[in-house]
Amino acid sequence: MVGSSASVVKAANEYFDTLVKSRFIEMIKSRDYPKRTIGEVCSKTRVGPFGSALHKYEMSSDGPVFVLGTDNAVRNEFAVDEERYISLEKYAELERYTVSPGDIIVTMMGTIGRSAVIPEDFHKSIISSHLCCLTANSEVVLPHYLQKSMVLDYEVNGHLEANKKGSIMNGLNLKIIKSIPFTCPPIDVQNQFLEFVRQVDKSKLLFQQMVSKYDELVKSRFIEMFGTDVNPKYGHIKVGEVVSKKIGRVSKQFSTDSIIQYIDIASIDKDSKRILNTTEYVVSEAPSRAQQCVEEGDILLSNVRPNLKTISIVHLPGSNLVCSTGFSVLRCESYLPEYLLVAISSDLFTEHLMAKATGSSYPAVTTKDVMNQTIPAAPLELQNQFSDFVKQVDKSKSEILEGIKRLKLQQIAEQ
Repeated sequence: MVGSSASVVKAANEYFDTLVKSRFIEMIKSRDYPKRTIGEVCSKTRVGPFGSALHKYEMSSDGPVFVLGTDNAVRNEFAVDEERYISLEKYAELERYTVSPGDIIVTMMGTIGRSAVIPEDFHKSIISSHLCCLTANSEVVLPHYLQKSMVLDYEVNGHLEANKKGSIMNGLNLKIIKSIPFTCPPIDVQNQFLEFVRQVDKSKLLFQQMVSKYDELVKSRFIEMFGTDVNPKYGHIKVGEVVSKKIGRVSKQFSTDSIIQYIDIASIDKDSKRILNTTEYVVSEAPSRAQQCVEEGDILLSNVRPNLKTISIVHLPGSNLVCSTGFSVLRCESYLPEYLLVAISSDLFTEHLMAKATGSSYPAVTTKDVMNQTIPAAPLELQNQFSDFVKQVDKSKSEILEGIKRLKLQQIAEQ
């Protein structure tokens, strides 16, 4: 079903990452290679400008010079989620904060110690206030090896944890970063390790592509059987017509001293679409939004930021499950949950919800908006066929993941 793909990919990536970490320990940490500090192996280190030197209003979504932020390194790989640019005139004031391809950026505030290497083909950029930039002496250490060491080396993590500053928000300074110790083997060993990492990355990509094909297969089967949101084979039906309108309230079903398991929006992992945890409360001490009683099989759709598609089927046992009023609770009556989940996860369904959203910082819809939204109608017999198909696809994904687990264990055993 929708969401299981992200869950499988995430689990597979964890296994691949474990394999890389095991190889790092075997190739690097278990050998008697010299220790260096970042300050010793970098030809240049610098921190970003003070916040007062670069204001938000001076940045735009397009321009000649990119402004790097913590979001570009927070995943420990280079990524661009938000584009920020400054003019050439502003760049002239901040030119000393320029970074070059192959430089390493490191987060210094909040989520500290995350790092990424600037790609070779990335445009002219500067760092912002919560980053520092390292230029490695490539005759001693390769940039990608140094970055991987910052992620994998337990001595690096221990150093950061022991030396971080700040009582309210974690912080680093350049002195702390330059004093970070790491194991520095010869260049040829660094290259061997990086080649192993590249091979693992290729395997990650291949796996993601395989899972993506399964997702496309589910979407294709849905369209083949039921049509599209625009041209459904069996007409449209409102969500409110296929779900129960009778969702119990805490005040009606529990006493003030009852124990409940509370699900809020933060309980759901947006990638895997799974409920990761619940919080136990006595009703009298529960958050004011803990009002809706839910059951196993209910679908929870977040009314806040519907564009994020925070949606999950409740697969938790218990008769004391309660969710936030920030969710629309969809309890299927005449339709199957597997079918409804796919239908409400479509891009067009989400677009129509966003068109009804109010609020700029936290756009939100109401449960009434969700209930009035239409989906392709479907005969129950075909829903059952589709549900069986989705379960078979999920089984295939799980089999691929199990194969990866066995391969990982075999490779570790051979080391």
